[in-house]
Amino acid sequence: MLTVSEFSRRIILEWSGLEPERVVVLGCGVGSSFSPKGSKWDPGYPYCLYVGNHKGHKNVEFLLTAFSRTNANSSFRLVLTGHPTPTLQKFVHKHRIEDRTVFLGQVGESDLPALYRGAKALVFPSRYDGFGLPVLEAMACKVPVIAARIPPIEEIAGDSVHFLSLEDLEAWTATLDQMVEDGQFGK
Repeated sequence: MLTVSEFSRRIILEWSGLEPERVVVLGCGVGSSFSPKGSKWDPGYPYCLYVGNHKGHKNVEFLLTAFSRTNANSSFRLVLTGHPTPTLQKFVHKHRIEDRTVFLGQVGESDLPALYRGAKALVFPSRYDGFGLPVLEAMACKVPVIAARIPPIEEIAGDSVHFLSLEDLEAWTATLDQMVEDGQFGK
């Protein structure tokens, strides 16, 4: 059996009872289009980017909460791929961040590199992930990454990522606020 990370391998071994030598980590890579060279998406405002679905374990509500506590007078935006769920729509409305939050809908693979290159940072607040491909894609584009400290992201990114605890909403808010105030993070 092949899997994408050592973290996933351990989970598979615990769950399946397979012999360890039967589960092999193959890893993932990104295409050559994910590089710092190429066009950048420029919507006319600075933004941090979230790439992924909006399922509960991806922790998008946590990210929106942190973002809602940043400087509301800024032109800085949180740009998210995918369509908002009704719950997220209500959340965005309740926290009055409709004018600072952009849901792009379905984004094609060929459009992702430009989105990454235009971003001040990728934000990745996932509570659970088997690999975390957006982190690798952003790193390949030389875009700073702010991520939850979870095993698969530590495994693929090492110390190349700015890790934050999911127990520390204030740290997420402060880091996002730094981007809002300075217009950048780590660039």
